[in-house]
Formats: sequence, structure tokens, C-alpha cells
Amino acid sequence: MAENIFKHLKESGEKSEPPEAGSAAAAEGAVPPLELQKARDVIGALTKAIKTSRLYPESNPIYQKFIEELSEKFNSYIEEHGNLKLRLTQFKLIYKGVEVYDNPDKLENIALKLFADGVREITFHEGMEDIEILNFLDVLNTNLDPEKTDDDMVTLLWEKNFQHITYFVIEETGEGETKTEASSHRMPVQEFVKAQEMDTAQKKHLEKESGMPVTEEKAKGPVPEMPVFSVYTLTEEEIELLKKEKEAEENPSFTFKIIDILNEILYMERDFKAFSDIVETLEKALDLLISNADIVRASRLLKNLREISEAKGKFSDEEVMKINRAIDRAGDEIRIKEFGAMLGKNQTIDLNAISSYLSLLHKNSIAYLLELLEINNLNIRKHICDVMAEVVKDDIDIIGRKVNDKRWYIVRNIVYILGRLGKAKGIEYLKRTLKYDEPRVRLESIKSLMKISGDQAKDLLLTVISDNNSEVRIQAVKGLASLDHKKAVQPLIEFISHEGFKKFEFAEKKEFFEALGKLGSNEVVPFLKNIYTKRPWFSRSAYEELRMCAVYGLSKTGTNDALSVLQGLKEKPGSKIESVRLRAITEIKNSMGSPSSHS
Repeated sequence: MAENIFKHLKESGEKSEPPEAGSAAAAEGAVPPLELQKARDVIGALTKAIKTSRLYPESNPIYQKFIEELSEKFNSYIEEHGNLKLRLTQFKLIYKGVEVYDNPDKLENIALKLFADGVREITFHEGMEDIEILNFLDVLNTNLDPEKTDDDMVTLLWEKNFQHITYFVIEETGEGETKTEASSHRMPVQEFVKAQEMDTAQKKHLEKESGMPVTEEKAKGPVPEMPVFSVYTLTEEEIELLKKEKEAEENPSFTFKIIDILNEILYMERDFKAFSDIVETLEKALDLLISNADIVRASRLLKNLREISEAKGKFSDEEVMKINRAIDRAGDEIRIKEFGAMLGKNQTIDLNAISSYLSLLHKNSIAYLLELLEINNLNIRKHICDVMAEVVKDDIDIIGRKVNDKRWYIVRNIVYILGRLGKAKGIEYLKRTLKYDEPRVRLESIKSLMKISGDQAKDLLLTVISDNNSEVRIQAVKGLASLDHKKAVQPLIEFISHEGFKKFEFAEKKEFFEALGKLGSNEVVPFLKNIYTKRPWFSRSAYEELRMCAVYGLSKTGTNDALSVLQGLKEKPGSKIESVRLRAITEIKNSMGSPSSHS
């Protein structure tokens, strides 16, 4: 049942020639907007009812809902504007010169089916009953499926013996001779008499359209039943060509109209088998939208499914379970791989659309979303990481278990997510990543620990100051200073005092001393003064760097004791260390807010 709808998801056909812009605009301007909208509402309700009637029997409440809507639209129009007359072209329905219907899908186009069998005008009259609406839908549905009948459209209409629906037909009368006449024998005489006569403009239009003279006759008595032969028919070759065309092309607009209808039906359907069929169809539609890189519409479809799964009390447990399984499948390994392949080909997709879609998935998608982090686009990767953080929430183990992955770039992104989550539980996994071979992973781990903060994170940072990579050591020391971890003072003093420290680059030594001064305050002033005043017996250049670093450290303490030490020291005027000492004095005075008080 729902499979019939899914067949439409890849269908489209060639577009008909547009009317001249000037004449179309003039016609539309001549029809009052509210009247035109009511006419369009009728056609819209008609197309919905056709699709729904092909899915459900007459006893189904969903079917009845759409029929009631169609009846209401007809009645609303007729009560206000009288009979509804529509002219037909090959692909369109025209209301008072204005196009109100055009479906590029030739096999589903209502106008084409009527036009091909000779119908050029159809009128819905006052007094039309619901049974006639049902019969009219039955005719259209029968004719839309050529396997159900060999009869043409006019014959099917005539067999229904409509009392309030009239139509004009171009007919063959024998041996190739043709004429156009009112199909008076297709309705009761008393009703045909009520039908409006064609005016001159209508006749000229029909003559131009058919290439034949138009005559209009009123029936004076019963007319024997006889088949009507269409002037325009589709050969088997043409039908086959249309099928190939529709399979080769797509019509996104029509596709999403179908999806909208199915979503509406889900809220009304209470037969679980039918409900399941529709959900499965929507799953296939979701796959189609992803393959077409239509992430905006895919997000909307997935959001509708999430809303149903979270609508407490409106759906049975069985229905909710069906919906949740569909969402799970949207985030399974196969579909995430397809999503990744699509992103690889379409890296200019709106990043917000990507985030919106991925954030609607369930947690089962996380393990597979990690694979998307191989995409060679930094912005896309960052958005995926941010979405994963939102999806994971407190369930850190889902991604934490992946920190042993051999791909360092995957692990670095996992570390970023752990920091984004800011949960203390993530520290257990960061202990491992701080030992990862790739320095970039360790650097990211330090950033994440800084975001998590807390004593446990601070203590873990202390273990990194002895890392074998200079960038990692510097980042760790900066982190300790930023988090104001006072417990780091003594370990920093011990590390600086180690003989190997003298071999570090000046920039790194400076970072260590500044961190020590900031964290230690007056406590470290004696240690820094001792380094400054110590006179080495050898390797004078290394000790000069240490003395200069001690000045930087004293400046970061911001205390009177440090200021006194600096003011008491004298260096050769113009020397580099003297310049650093004077700047340090000024920095401390400024930090105290009274530069003139320490001259």
C-alpha cells in the first residue's frame, strides 16, 4: 500500500510550455484573489484526495477525512461563486484564464488524462453531492492506472451518469471525420440544459486547439450508448517513453508533498500494519533526500519522526517503538556512511542544516559519526563534534571507549568533545590520551582538562610538565597558571632546579618562571632572588637566561617583596637584563594601582 506512494518519490516529467507572461498576468489580475484561492483550494484538496483514496478503503477514517475536506472546499467555492468551470490544456487546468494546476509527472497528471481522451472543459454544478465526488475520484483513479481498464476517460465519466458534472469533448464520428460537440449524451438532458453555452471566445479557443470546427448541440432525447474515440491517444511506445523519463528524473517538490501527506496520515492511522508501511516509506524517502543532498528537507522529515516518538499519549507503545527503530536506522552504520559520502561530494552544504539533521539522531549513531571526522573540511568536522557533544550529553562512555583508536585525528576530536562536555567523568579517558604518541592529541587533552577544571584535572596537568615535547610542556604550564593551581608551586621549583632545565629554549624557560611567579606570590620571591644573584663559574650565557627569567617571574608575583628585590638590584645601564628589570618594576607598580608609591 505505502509502496505505491514511494514509487512517486523518484518521478517527474517534462514541463509544459508556460503561457505568455503578459496574458497570464492579466488574467490573474482580473480574477479576485480570494476567488482564485478558493478555486486552487479545491484543486489542492482534489489531488490530496486522489492520492489518499488510492491508499485506503472508503471505510477508513483517513480516507473519510480527506473526502470531507474536498467536499468542504467544493461547497465553499460553489456557495460563494456558483458553478466551478475548468478549462483543460494538455498538462494544466485553467480557471478563468489562470493556471490552477500543473503536474509535470505525466503519468499522474489529471489534466493530461482528461485532455488525451478529448475532454476540453469540465464544470462542477451547484447541488453536487458527496457520492458524485466519490464517483469522480473513482474515475480518475481508475484511469490513472491503465492496467485496470481499457476504457477511455469519457466512457468512464459517462458510465457514472453524473447529475452535476458536465464536460465538453472532442469526438470522432466515423472514418477519420471529427467534430467537437458538447457531450450532452454524457448527462441527463435536464442537467445539460442548465449548462452554460459556449461563447464565441470559447469556440474560437477550442477550434484553435483542436484544428476543427466546433459545434454545440443540445440533446432532445435519450442518446444510445456508444463509445467515444479520443482524437489524441498515447501509443504503447509513448507510454513506455514516459515511464523511462519519469524513472530518469526527479521532482523534489512533488516528493515532499507526498511526504507531507504521509506525515499527516501518521497522526490519524490506527491500523498498525498501515502505520508501519507508511513509516517504512518515509525511511526510504529519507534515504532519497540524503542521496540528493537535500539536508534541509531530510531534517524536517526526521524532526517529524522525533516529534511523534516524543508525543506522549498520542501514539501506542508499539507505534512509538516503530518510529524509534526508524530513527535508529537513520543513524546506523550504512546510512552514516552514505551521509559521509554525500558530504564528501557536497562540502558546501549549509553547516546549520548538517547540525540540525545530525542532532536529531539517537545515541546509536555516535560510533558511526566518528567516522565522519575523516572528512577533509575543518568546519564540517567541528560542527559534527559539536553535534556529537549534544547527542552524547552525560553518556560519555559512548565516545570515551574510542580513545585507543590508532587514528590520532579521530582521538583528538574525541578529546575535543570530552572537553566540550566538561564532565569530570571524562578525566578518566583524558589520562589515557595524555600518553598518546601524537603530541597534537596531548595538546588537545590539556585544553580539555582546562575546560573541565577541578582539582582532579589540575593535578593531572601537573604530570604533563615533564612531557618530552616542548609545546606540550608549555601548554601544561600555562594551564596550571590559568587554573591558579597553587599545588603546582613546589613541583615547578623542583623542575626548574633540575640540571636539564638549563638546556630548554629561552621561550619555554620564561613560561615556567612566569607561571611560578603568578602561582607562588611572596612564597617564591627568595627562590627567584637566589637564581638572579647566583654567579656561575661556567656556562655564563645559560645562567644569564635564567637570571632574566627570574626577573620575569618576580614581575608576575606583583608583590611589594618582589618590587623591593628588583629595586635593589643594579645592572649595567643599557644592558638587556637592565631593560627587563626596569619593565618589571613598572609592571608591578601598575598592578598595584599606585605607580608613584615605589620610586
